[in-house]
Amino acid sequence: LLTARAALAATPPTPVGDCGWFAVDSGTTQALYDVSFPDADHGWAVGAGGAIMATTDGGVTWRAQTSGTTNSLLSVCFVDATHGWIAATTKVLATTDGGAHWNAQASGNFCNAVSFIDQDHGWACGRKILATTDGGAHWTAQYSDPFGTWSLNDISFCDASFGRAVGEWYDTSNGWYDAGEMTTTDGGV
Repeated sequence: LLTARAALAATPPTPVGDCGWFAVDSGTTQALYDVSFPDADHGWAVGAGGAIMATTDGGVTWRAQTSGTTNSLLSVCFVDATHGWIAATTKVLATTDGGAHWNAQASGNFCNAVSFIDQDHGWACGRKILATTDGGAHWTAQYSDPFGTWSLNDISFCDASFGRAVGEWYDTSNGWYDAGEMTTTDGGV
């Protein structure tokens, strides 16, 4: 952290208005869609074209990691500096070594977002809500839209019981889209 602060002092970041936020160079020209920091130093950002950017100095500098896909990476969740998951459109990618290697999990499922509360318990959403209790080695469906009209765009759990998913659905009888939220207080059961 001292190194990051020293680097910021040596090359001050560009302020964004008067709101206390500063622009930093992400190291990529790809659009970035999500970011996860499990602590003050370690962070990952994911986006278009399979882009994964990682930092170990609180975001002062970023380096590219290899995802193994050119699909858009929509969501990232790290629970510590080594264990992370990415929603990669048609699969979940997982790492146990800080992103040096990524392995496919839950392949074939349309996936927009992931949320993990620890190294074992996690959820993914898209056309389904999937859950795992073993770090993603096995995933089970907790919810599946039988009509294919839902698109769940994000999911978040604060503990093993309470979670929310948000998205939109297409009403085939009226021909319009509407937004919605799903809540669970029993871990998705």
